[in-house]
Amino acid sequence: MSSAIVVGATSFIGFQLCQTLISKEYDVLAVDPIIKRTESEEEKLMEIGRNAFFQYALMQDLQSNVDKEEYDVLFICAEKEWTEEEVEQINHLSNCVQKVIVTCSALQHNNRNLTNSNDKYITVITPELFGPWDLESSPIQQAIFQRIGRNNEQQQELQIKRKDYLYIENLCEALVALWEEKVTETTLFATNPEKNSWEIISKELNIPVKEVDVWINENDKIIWDFISYKPTITVEEGLHLQKRFVMIKLRSKRIIE
Repeated sequence: MSSAIVVGATSFIGFQLCQTLISKEYDVLAVDPIIKRTESEEEKLMEIGRNAFFQYALMQDLQSNVDKEEYDVLFICAEKEWTEEEVEQINHLSNCVQKVIVTCSALQHNNRNLTNSNDKYITVITPELFGPWDLESSPIQQAIFQRIGRNNEQQQELQIKRKDYLYIENLCEALVALWEEKVTETTLFATNPEKNSWEIISKELNIPVKEVDVWINENDKIIWDFISYKPTITVEEGLHLQKRFVMIKLRSKRIIE
């Protein structure tokens, strides 16, 4: 049976990655570098609930004597800047696995303070992502709340970066395939084969579009060139799932209020 550690387990990517790994019957050690969780983070853990394949721990509570090679792969969801202490703890975890896969945006890749030249490490630069647990501040999530909740606030522009939006579950399926197929590249750039994804989203949600430039290293390899996994959820299906999630959340909130 395969096993994985996910650091940043209640982040946007980390949470879906935990769910994907659990569905494939990985033994998952979910780790968060936080002391006090938000309401949203608590809801995510409740959604997983009790599961034989899932163990949750705060980083500072981890035992320092985790057996070397006890876990197969470490996924680091780098959606924040790490403190020196957290980097030290993460580096310790990296000694307990065969491979480390770090996910980050292009901007985070430029500025992140989690760097390692160890050949265990693969960095996956992610495109713009969307999905049920997307941040409420994101243009896509705001547009959905606006349409379902009939919010009259002015809609943000959809900031098109690399003209690429990818449904979160597709990314996480690709990350697992990346490990299982033993890819050895050090830096990969994840893309969506549906090249018109941003056009679909803009039209479906009536979001204005503005193109912006994002730095991309021309030497970065494209993740889809190295793994056989192809997205199983289309942009339209992903938007439908995200809308359904928002509708359920709004109904629940109204019932509670």
